[in-house]
Amino acid sequence: MLFALAFLLNANATEIWTGSHDVTWGSALNLDATTFADAQPGNALKVFFNDASDGIEFKANGVNIAGSRKNAGINGEGAYDLYLTPGAIDAIKAHGLEIVGNHFTVTKVELNEVAGREGMTTMWRGLYWADGWGEMLFWPAIASVVDWSDYSAIRVYHEAGRSDFVLNFKKSWAEGDQIGGIGDMTAGDGYVELPLTDERRALLASIDNELIVQFYRGDDKAAFNVTEIVLVGDSPSDISNTAAESKAVKFFENGQLVIIKNGVKYNALGAQL
Repeated sequence: MLFALAFLLNANATEIWTGSHDVTWGSALNLDATTFADAQPGNALKVFFNDASDGIEFKANGVNIAGSRKNAGINGEGAYDLYLTPGAIDAIKAHGLEIVGNHFTVTKVELNEVAGREGMTTMWRGLYWADGWGEMLFWPAIASVVDWSDYSAIRVYHEAGRSDFVLNFKKSWAEGDQIGGIGDMTAGDGYVELPLTDERRALLASIDNELIVQFYRGDDKAAFNVTEIVLVGDSPSDISNTAAESKAVKFFENGQLVIIKNGVKYNALGAQL
């Protein structure tokens, strides 16, 4: 299950609502679906609030949207960022958005583009709750359009505050198809990364199904959020937004990897943009 991100670098903000609305669990701030006509995956909502007393949620048609965190803690005055996954976009364009919570006053809502990290290409950004065994599956096309020689590592940002969890990259579930695991990774401030050797680049380039990223909190360890997966290296730039019918191209747009095949845009998870 994919969740939302709390750390964002924002650019080109568009104000979509302003006023003063007291939110409780029984009194939502409702934004009409037409408000999000131009929203795209990779955008983010920024909700400005004051007088908050714990707990904000985002729903569409009464259901928590894909990309939103259950009862995310907010207090006092500030702003909360919600990264919009493809599933979130589909839901709010169909049903509009309901902002609910324990108690706070919304004063403004912005729709922002999101800048990526300098020198990196974002494969995915959100909140993935790493608890029991689980995995994220990346669309097969990522293997065919990424030139792995452009990158030195795959980096995974997390909120664990430790690195003694289980993390595996696999080209399939077959024995011998392990690309690398936590024991092969180096740890930094809030991230772990898998160095891309020639052998690992060859395995990644040979993927004919999904790229599997597997997580487990570890025995008797606390669960945590994974927040971003990036490719470390020069971000693609100056790549045409058109492609020949038989060729897929990639480029970096609004903080995410974009794939164009047969003239259609996709993100790294295979959702059409």
